[in-house]
Amino acid sequence: MKKNSKENVRKLFSSSDKKAFLRFYNNGWCYRDSNRIPEAIGEWERALKLCPDHQDLKLELGIAYVESGKYSQGIKLLSTLTKDMPDEVELFFYLGAAYYEKGKMLKAARNWKNALKLLPDDLDIHLCLAEAEMELGHTVKAADYLDFVLSHEPDNIDALNLRGMLYLLKGKHQQSIELLRKSCKLYPDVCRCHINLGIALICTGWIDSALMEFRKAFKLSPEDPDALYNLAHVLAWKGEWDESVALLEKAISVEPDIIEAYVLLGNLLMEQWRLESALKVLRTAVNRFPDIPECLASLGVCYWKMGEDRKSFGALERAVSSGYRNPLIHLTLGRLYMKRGELDEAYSQGIFALDLEPKSGEAIDFLNEVRAAQLNMKGLKKYPSKGEQLNFPMNQP
Repeated sequence: MKKNSKENVRKLFSSSDKKAFLRFYNNGWCYRDSNRIPEAIGEWERALKLCPDHQDLKLELGIAYVESGKYSQGIKLLSTLTKDMPDEVELFFYLGAAYYEKGKMLKAARNWKNALKLLPDDLDIHLCLAEAEMELGHTVKAADYLDFVLSHEPDNIDALNLRGMLYLLKGKHQQSIELLRKSCKLYPDVCRCHINLGIALICTGWIDSALMEFRKAFKLSPEDPDALYNLAHVLAWKGEWDESVALLEKAISVEPDIIEAYVLLGNLLMEQWRLESALKVLRTAVNRFPDIPECLASLGVCYWKMGEDRKSFGALERAVSSGYRNPLIHLTLGRLYMKRGELDEAYSQGIFALDLEPKSGEAIDFLNEVRAAQLNMKGLKKYPSKGEQLNFPMNQP
């Protein structure tokens, strides 16, 4: 970017503040060149107070905000420049990056497309657009961007991994595994390559091979939260719960925002009947992610196992109301409704469970039990008369 802005400075404000502005502006660049982004931000913020309309300064400060993780501030500042700086590639690239990190994929893709118009052969922009389109479920567009990159750089590590995962999303497991194996062969010391290959192997049912890849990833990067979680997940499937619990606890300590790690850890602790420990983990999860139904559902089951019916009901009701669907959760909530004497609601939960798992003997037995209780409350006979048709099999005496 332009470090020499003396001409702009003369136009924008009086000479009395020029020396102070240039000092802050140039100090910011010194810090920026030394990769001391927070200090650069501080200097540029001081300079911007003296010259609020300096576009080059706004651009550099906005980029620094994005690079330091201050995405909202970056978006706010960079968005003011799009009309006045329509030919600035960095503006649209970093604005797209900020929106991507905030989870706003449509806006991210829109800004990256603007950047691509200005620099059509830039491979990094193609890769960014591929990621955004994958998040949006636009697999054909994502494939086009990735194929462009691979046509120029066949061994590009990011393109190989993204293309492999895209094949996986489309159900092309063999093509996915072949591409991800190539990635691991070319880059054997990159943790992410082994994680992606492990995920693809799980989808084909090759659990032992997946476990081997996740152990490689863990060995390469013992603090990587994805390596920790995926290794723990496979170990849990294989019944090695103690090692899985230790890995999940470490994953959460390294990255406290892995929702799946809290849920899996809580469920494993419940399986071991370490209910107090499970409760602590799941309460933390719900406090951190109050709107995630999986956390609420596991917390509700934990309360159920502890005999805390009222708290269990509240958590499970919130989970189901949020759209969470799971046969076990519906049956547990149904039993709680039944204990409260709300038999129609209990019956509805049993039907939900049966719809999700049509051959579930547990759901059928529960529905029989509820129907018998309904008939008993009405003073009616327990079993249907000839010609009556129920929606589920009745247990005959």
